[in-house]
Amino acid sequence: MKNDPTSYAGSGDNSLVFAGINYAFTPKSVVGVQYSGDFSKTGIDLQTSHKYNHGFATDLTDKQCDMALRSDHQNISASYSWQRTDDSRLLLIYDRAYSWQTNRQDIYEPGLTPQTIDYFNDYEISTATAKYNFATHGWEHKS
Repeated sequence: MKNDPTSYAGSGDNSLVFAGINYAFTPKSVVGVQYSGDFSKTGIDLQTSHKYNHGFATDLTDKQCDMALRSDHQNISASYSWQRTDDSRLLLIYDRAYSWQTNRQDIYEPGLTPQTIDYFNDYEISTATAKYNFATHGWEHKS
């Protein structure tokens, strides 16, 4: 069996986005928002040829596989901070992460029915946090 060279052709694009802002309602009250995203698309065409030598005859088999890959990953975060006194502070945070990926492969081989393989994966996670920090001072005792 002899494997002939494989040919590849591909294309793709990728985008990254990041933005964030903080806004102070007052010097002690601040809200913040942050967003990040990663978006990508890739296409790959793969073609292979195989020669089989059975000692008395040679067969040539061509196989083609077209793949389309896509993924999106996003994260958003929001926060609020309020400082009541030097020893007292409230902090609220919300985070959300979302991701999905697809992969589609179309496979063509002479003499066989074309095959399609689809793959999909996604998840979403959200979290929220609330913190209130404070300090207590010693009690003053009067007689």
